[in-house]
Amino acid sequence: MVLLGGIRVERQPPWVLQSAPTAPKVPQVWRVPVNGGDAARVTSGGGFEAFESVDGSIVYVQRGNDVWRVPAGGSEESLVVAGGLEWGFWGVSRNDICWLDRRSRQEHLVECLAPATGQKRTIAVFESGLAIPGPPGFTISPDGRSILIARTDHGGYDLMLVENYR
Repeated sequence: MVLLGGIRVERQPPWVLQSAPTAPKVPQVWRVPVNGGDAARVTSGGGFEAFESVDGSIVYVQRGNDVWRVPAGGSEESLVVAGGLEWGFWGVSRNDICWLDRRSRQEHLVECLAPATGQKRTIAVFESGLAIPGPPGFTISPDGRSILIARTDHGGYDLMLVENYR
């Protein structure tokens, strides 16, 4: 166990996931060792945002508006979530892939899909007027009990008059 900023981390992987372009300029996901060494390519079909499963055995990769599943060592890629995703507005917990779906003009949905069963469910609905800044703006805890969504309450400027200063 590792303590990072007061947060208990049960497993600290010996690598980070990074997206980098390869020929012909298609981004691929790589596992890069944190202590140096050669990077290992995880994807073959492309991808730019990636999250590991909580146990580290699977890498979930965003490609376009879809999420693909790849064994952590790289291998056969399979489609898990078809459509509805935006960069920076999805995450992975122990049992689910969850995302903020902002496609509707009336409401925004927090949707979750359990890869093990294929069951998809809506867990929250927000009014579409909710001001959500650009990505990243969404994360989910590893246990799936908490989701954090960034929002903007005030997008203007405050002015103050300061008189008689030197």
